[in-house]
Amino acid sequence: MSAEFVDTNVLVYAYDPTTPHKHEQARALVGRLWESGDGVLSIQVLQEFFWTITRKVPKPVSPSQAVDLVAEFATWNVYEPAMEDVISAARLSARRRLSFWDAMIVQTAIASGAELLWTEDLAAGTKFDALIIRTPFA
Repeated sequence: MSAEFVDTNVLVYAYDPTTPHKHEQARALVGRLWESGDGVLSIQVLQEFFWTITRKVPKPVSPSQAVDLVAEFATWNVYEPAMEDVISAARLSARRRLSFWDAMIVQTAIASGAELLWTEDLAAGTKFDALIIRTPFA
């Protein structure tokens, strides 16, 4: 199995049709990961997804719809970070000059065993150990 970690922004675009190009590309990626079973998320991603999809997008979904979506995504491989991950993310943030939250996503992707991290928040092609950053929107 090839593990592919998905950042919050990709999930949000998959359910927010207000940016059609990104919406279609994110939906295609998420659909492929549903079919293959290779998708990986973290608790942080699910929390941010719920918050964003119900409050921050131009056409928010209802909280009850968002709960259903989070419950569906909870069937994926969901990484639950430990205290060591927080410390490693803080070190990564300082070393690579990342926001702490981006470093936490990178750290949880690495710790989950993912080979790819799908996001638009970091430069595509960047490597963190064996983890490679990709964007579905290129």
